[in-house]
Amino acid sequence: ASLATLGVYAIAVKFAIGMCILVQPFGMWWMPRRFAYLERNRGKEAVRISHFGMIYIAALTVLVATLAFIMISQFLPETYQEAALYTLFLLPIAMIKEWSELLNIAILYKRRTRWLLAINVVAAGVAIALLFALSSLGIYGVFIALYYAQLTKLAMTFVIGQQCMYLPFHLSLMVALQIISGVALFLLYSTQSIGSAIVICILTCTLFAGIAFRYMSKETRNNLMMRLRTEA
Repeated sequence: ASLATLGVYAIAVKFAIGMCILVQPFGMWWMPRRFAYLERNRGKEAVRISHFGMIYIAALTVLVATLAFIMISQFLPETYQEAALYTLFLLPIAMIKEWSELLNIAILYKRRTRWLLAINVVAAGVAIALLFALSSLGIYGVFIALYYAQLTKLAMTFVIGQQCMYLPFHLSLMVALQIISGVALFLLYSTQSIGSAIVICILTCTLFAGIAFRYMSKETRNNLMMRLRTEA
């Protein structure tokens, strides 16, 4: 590849890594506490906070995609405009990767770390196999291979984690977040207006906030409603 092409790839990767970095404040708060929460109420409290984490990561995916669209279209030369499209492929891959880090809580709690090694080996094998099988598609074959490798890792982490310790994770939530973020990223790719991109981002994040509201504890929800009424 030419240096310009490598530059396009590098820019897209930087935004995907940036999204992972923005997840870290939640991770630094949650990781030291998750086992303690796991022992409360049969793990329901840990699951609820993990659901919040998934919603937060999905919202970050759309937010970073919007920032990438604005920054690349406004501040970079025409040569690098394709990086905005590549970013839309890489961010869902990064999102699924971060979800896997939330779902491995039961495996780590039961100290079955060898299973995590096996999961990563299988996911890597899937990625390599698909890279060869889809080599004719070029960079899009790489995106597809990475996406399905991370999806394999997520599915295996969920299944093995449930065998280690049953936790009531909501698969419907994961599917809904995938669909909503996927539609938002498609609309961002389709739009040519910064204003429209911002509106899409705001509406999507508002929808994510509404979903998160459903996962709040009753006490927190009531306190929030009382505060909103007082301020109104």
